[in-house]
Parts: sequence; C-alpha cells; structure tokens
Amino acid sequence: MSICSSPNKDSDNTAPQSRKLHKAAGALSTAPLPPETTSKGSKVSSTRRYFLMKSEPDVFSVDDLAAQPNQTGCWEGVRNYQARNLMRDHMHVGDQAFFYHSSCKVPGIVGIMEVSRAAYPDHFQWDKGSKYYDAGSDREAPRWWMVDITLQERLEEKVPLEVLREEALKPGSPLAGMALLQKGSRLSVQPVREEEWKFIHEKLIMAPKGTGVVREERGEEGKTSSTDGEGEKGEKKDEKRLGGKKKKRRTGT
Repeated sequence: MSICSSPNKDSDNTAPQSRKLHKAAGALSTAPLPPETTSKGSKVSSTRRYFLMKSEPDVFSVDDLAAQPNQTGCWEGVRNYQARNLMRDHMHVGDQAFFYHSSCKVPGIVGIMEVSRAAYPDHFQWDKGSKYYDAGSDREAPRWWMVDITLQERLEEKVPLEVLREEALKPGSPLAGMALLQKGSRLSVQPVREEEWKFIHEKLIMAPKGTGVVREERGEEGKTSSTDGEGEKGEKKDEKRLGGKKKKRRTGT
C-alpha cells in the first residue's frame, strides 16, 4: 500500500439523495470471475465490474502510478457523493478501471487498472492540515472513502475522447450510452458497462496502429486547458497525487 500524500478532488459536493446515476449509464454490468484471493488473502468479488477514473496528468498521471511501488496507490480525496458511492458500494477487489487523463490537450484513456483493495475510510477527512479536511465527518461513521488501485497496463497509444465520441455516433454502437459521453458528464469516477469495456479494449486498445488512436507522447500532457472537452468548463478539476510525489505545477480546484 502506498502513502497517500494529497487528495483527489471531485467536481461537486452534491448530497447523495439529490444525485442519481445518469439513466444512460444503466445498471452496473458484471461478468463472472473464478473464485480467487489476493496475496494478502482478501476475497475477490465473484463478479467483475468496470469503471473509468479521471486524473489530470500534470497533477498525477499514469506514469506516476507506474512509478509507485508495485504500481499501486490509493485513489484518495474524492469529495463527490455519487463518485464516493460507486467506490464504496460497488468497487471490489478484481474490478477493473480505465485510467483517463482529463483537462489536458488530448483527453483520453491511457491505462488499465485493477482494484487491489476495497473501499476504506479516506483519512484526509480528519487531517486538519489538509484542504480536504471535513469537520463534519465522524470517525465512527466516515463520510469519505477511497480504494487502492494497481496499474495493469500503460497504453502505448491513447484512446482519445474524440475517437470515443466518433464511435458512439455509429449505428448500433455499444458506446452510445456510455456515461463518459453523455452531456454534462463530470464525475471523476464513472461506471462502464461490460459491452462498452469489451468494445474499447478489443476494437480500440488492441486495434492496429493507424486506426484512430493517438500514440502517447511523454510530456504531452503537461499542457492543460479550462475544460477536458466533456462539457466540464468551470468544473473544479480532479486532483491526484500519490506516494509522496509532487509536481511543480498544479491546477486549481
């Protein structure tokens, strides 16, 4: 387990009872998995669910996760109830997530991660020295939670948002209802349907070179913009920093 040094910030603090998953996202899909356990003996869920998790690359990138011990770190600092509920109530060991670079020149999927520890209380909520300190959170009933994630694959070629949108417009596309592509989609943690995951992995990630994906350039993500092209202008930016690593330049939250 890595040391969490700075929280990730979600887009808003809307109360859970006033927030609902976008209808287009549908129910969280599952796929059967054989019984198995982690090296520490933790039980792995018998079904696998899929997610997409955003981070600004100039704050915490897929390369930063790759540099962590065992390529593992905690996804801390989520301060949005809907995103928290997804992590706390639906993420289990063995579930997978796309690592998505947001608020950059070319936003898109840059890696594949696996949940290596189920949700547990985010200790930053009780740290009075943290900007994410929450005086209203009781240790007996924690308000904010986080998970540990492990990098499985860093993509050589990014799957950009633009390509996902183009694919979603094609007749019968399995991406037509993808949460990421819906108008006003802002959450930094989102559900991904099984058919969406399989299509992206098989048709876009595993696709031959020159089929529309963008080769990842080291250092390309240092440039940020006021929006990641997903209708997020004016949104409070996601933050991610793990394992004591600090970047010289940070975006506002």
